[in-house]
Order: sequence, then structure tokens, then C-alpha cells
Amino acid sequence: MSNIDHIILFLFLFLFIPLWGKYNCHKTGNKFWFSAIFPILLISIIIGCRYWGADYLWYKYQFEHLDNIVVIEEQSSQPVFFGLNHLINWLGFNYVGAYIIYSLIYFVGAFNLLKNYGQESKYMYWFLIFAYIGFGTGIIRQSISIGIVMFSIPFLDQKKYIKFGLSAICACMIHSSTILLIAIFILFQKFFTVTIKPIYTILFYLTITFIYNPANMGFITDTVQMFSYINPKFQGYIDNSDRWFSADAAQEIYTQSPIALLLDSLFVISIFYLGHLALKIRYNKQVAYMYNIVVVGYILLRMFFNFELLRRIATPMTMFYPIPLGYALYILLPLLKEKLITATTKKKIIFSISLIFLYLALYWGRFLLQSPDYHFVWNINQ
Repeated sequence: MSNIDHIILFLFLFLFIPLWGKYNCHKTGNKFWFSAIFPILLISIIIGCRYWGADYLWYKYQFEHLDNIVVIEEQSSQPVFFGLNHLINWLGFNYVGAYIIYSLIYFVGAFNLLKNYGQESKYMYWFLIFAYIGFGTGIIRQSISIGIVMFSIPFLDQKKYIKFGLSAICACMIHSSTILLIAIFILFQKFFTVTIKPIYTILFYLTITFIYNPANMGFITDTVQMFSYINPKFQGYIDNSDRWFSADAAQEIYTQSPIALLLDSLFVISIFYLGHLALKIRYNKQVAYMYNIVVVGYILLRMFFNFELLRRIATPMTMFYPIPLGYALYILLPLLKEKLITATTKKKIIFSISLIFLYLALYWGRFLLQSPDYHFVWNINQ
């Protein structure tokens, strides 16, 4: 059983953020940011005060030992992150303050991204916490850089390329692998704005989920080779390709039970179906390329689900599912209410939405109620 503060605080976030989005999604400019101050600070403080996460203790150590030669060598290639930590330390914050600021950067980026969709973001906020909390609490430095990427995406959509470029450079100087995500956004925003019929993506996804065997990973080494010219760190992955890309690299901790695999697959293909249907009814280029990124991301994630390094590349692409899914609900729910669609389509929509919320309820219900090792700093310091 989870600690009572864990249950109360995260349940409050799950309920409050969608409610906030319902009444504030239409706001623009300073009015939006004035109303967004409270939810952003609330999320940042709650998540920043946690005492858990895959990389939590390592980055806690780094912040508390900024003059350590190992830490200096680790952060020297990421000067913005190095400078950020020294600034936080100079301001007098401890590691808890650092984690609150990390979360603040991450969620300011998330809110700025959803703000880009105006009234159509109404239901996107329903899924904001679910989509971003996992990566934001587990993969610390990369999540900060992704926060800056999320902040910069509206600049790309608005063709403010100088601002986008400066933001992209800043993100890469926090975590160099972010260059892959930035390249994906540029390519998809420019060239991949037409969606593929879900019958093809769903069949392909189901095939790689239940038939495809990712044991033969050798070809990945050749793909990663070209990135070594961009950043020497990638050469380390090539030199240790057996560790990262072979069958031995698969980690059992990521293996899902048959029921979890089935529910996860139904959740994903429901997003594929609803997103495409909504875009077919009312096309939106900014949503369409995000939809395509999410589809490709989920396919890649499923192909390499048990491989730690490749998961870290694919997972950021799937984090943006609140955009096509929220847009789908914004378009489809009024049609259901006004009975403007056929009975068959109505059944498919209701069934898909039910599967999505069933999965979220089970997954995050477990997170709420069965996380006894998830503590806050006030429990640790007692």
C-alpha cells in the first residue's frame, strides 16, 4: 500500500489539472500564464519533493558534489546543465530545490506546448500528468532538455526559426541526445503531415507486438555509427554494441505480463484510431504531424521495448500522445452528443475511449495505491 501523502497528492494532481484545463485552455498571452502559475508550481513542488526515480540518487549526488572531478567530467560536455546546477547552488538551494527547478523547466515547456493549441487543448490537459510524469521523474537530465524542446515547438510551428534554433541549441547543451528528437520534429513538421490509415498502422503494431522477435539487433550498430560523428559519446555505444543492441541487452524488468501487454496494445491502437478519425473529420496540420510522431514512437517503442537505450530514444516520441488524443476528444465528443455520426462509428469511438480510460485507471491506480517505496523528502528526513 502506498503512503497516504503519495495517494492524496498525486490523486489531487490527476483531478485538478484536467479541471484547470477545462476553464483556462482558451486563454492566451499573459492571461494564460497568470492562471498557469499555480498548477505549474503545484506540479513542480510535488514532483520536485519526491524521493524516487531511476536517476534520482545519481543526480542528487552530482548536485551535492559539483566540485568533484567525476561530476565535472560528467557535466563538462553539457555546459548549460552544468551552469544551471551552479546557479541553483549559488542561489542557496539544496538538492530538493534543484529538483523543483528541474520539474519547473519541464512543465513550463509542457504547458507552453499545449497553449499552442488554444481551445483545442481542452482535453489534452486530461492526459498531461499521465504522459509526462514517468519520464520527468525517471530520466532527469534528458527530461529537462525535453522541457526546453516542448517550449520551442510553438516557435517551429510559427516559423520563428531563430528562437527555435536557440532553444534547440540550449536543449542539446543539456543532453546531447536531444538532437535526435529535434531532428524528428523538424522532419515530421516539414514532410510528414499526412496521416496513414489506421488499419495499416494498427496491423503493423499488432504484428510487431505479438509476432516480431527483436533478438537480432545487430543492424542498430550501423545506424548508431553515424551519430558518433555528431557526438563522440555515441562511439561508446558502438564499442559496447553487444551490451546495448544484442539479445543479451534485453532486460527482463521491462517484460510485460500477457494481460498488461494486451491492455497496453489496446490503449495504443485506440489512440491510432481516434486520432486519425478526428483528423479526417477536421484536419489540423499541427496535430497531424504530432500524431505521426506518436504513431512512429509507439511502433519503435514496441519493437525495442526491452532495450534500455532504445527505449530512451523512442519514449520521448510517445510522450506527446495527449495532443492527438485530446484533439480527438475535442472533435468527437460533440459529434457523439449531437448524434452526427453513424451508429457503427459511434460504437467504435465509445469502445476506444473506454479502453483508453480503462488502461489509464488500472495503470495509474496501481501507481497511486501500490507504490510503497515512493516517498517524499519529508519522510526521508524524519
